[in-house]
Amino acid sequence: MMIKKILALVIVSLVLFGGLYFSLNAMLPYFDNASNLNLIVLASYFAGATILIGVIVQLALPYVPDKIGVMFLALVFVKLGVFLMIFNQEVFTEEGLVKFDKIAIFSNLFLSLLLQGIFVAKLLKINNAKFEEKSK
Repeated sequence: MMIKKILALVIVSLVLFGGLYFSLNAMLPYFDNASNLNLIVLASYFAGATILIGVIVQLALPYVPDKIGVMFLALVFVKLGVFLMIFNQEVFTEEGLVKFDKIAIFSNLFLSLLLQGIFVAKLLKINNAKFEEKSK
């Protein structure tokens, strides 16, 4: 059951982030090809972080089910910190980010948070149903 959930998260993440990459790549000419970011690296980072956080939460759920929310929140902040460390030169330039880069970062971040939120919410719902079933 756990493998199916993780595999579903991997497939959905790869498909959605791949689609987002291709749609952003198609939009790039309309912004005069002005981008300082490598879109495939950006999409790969957020897809990988989404999958990694999902796997960590799934593996930790049986051991600390009451602390999953706090752990999830901490992992999201770690993901953002690592993002800023990896993309430091692109994000903190003297000129600032161009409009397309802001759109690319925001859309990847939004998709990542949305997928993680849905995945964790489903895990907690299933876990609560199992807990209520045991307590009867």
